[in-house]
Order: sequence, then structure tokens, then C-alpha cells
Amino acid sequence: MYKETFVNGMLKSMLEDVSYDWRGGFSELDVGTFGIVKIGNIFKSEDYLSGSYKGVKFRQADVTIRHETGSGDDRQVTTYFEGRMFEFKFDGKSV
Repeated sequence: MYKETFVNGMLKSMLEDVSYDWRGGFSELDVGTFGIVKIGNIFKSEDYLSGSYKGVKFRQADVTIRHETGSGDDRQVTTYFEGRMFEFKFDGKSV
């Protein structure tokens, strides 16, 4: 409720075309097309924000990508990425 009420209002006062969804995130397909990190078998994304600042469109979200193998005592989890991921569009080109 806090994020929906206060954060969303503050973002809309500073940015254009704001879309904020604290429960949503990038899709696994989105992150795969970025081509910057391996996609494991555990994927989570949340705290999605998109908008425009001074004519530069952007999207960002928290992303966690892990790969789990084995089970029980032989279970291993490797973290490929855990953090904030960004996409910017300059003159129609994504970076």
C-alpha cells in the first residue's frame, strides 16, 4: 500500500509516462533478449518501473536468476544475477 500510494505519486511528479508495479517485473523472455546474463532454472523479477526522463525511455526491475542442480545433500544453487536490471532507449535503440 505504501509503494502504491506514496512512491507512485512521487515518481509521477518527476518522470513522464510512468508505470510502476511493485509486484510485476521483467519477463524471463525480456531478460533473455537483453543477452547479458545466462538464464537459469529459477527466475524472479519484481518492483517494475518504466517511464521517460528528458526524452529517454527506460524500464527497470529487480531480477534474480539462479540455477539449481541436484537435490537433498547434493543440491547446488548458483546465482547468475541478483540486482537491478535496466533498459534504456536512445533514438529507438535499446541498450
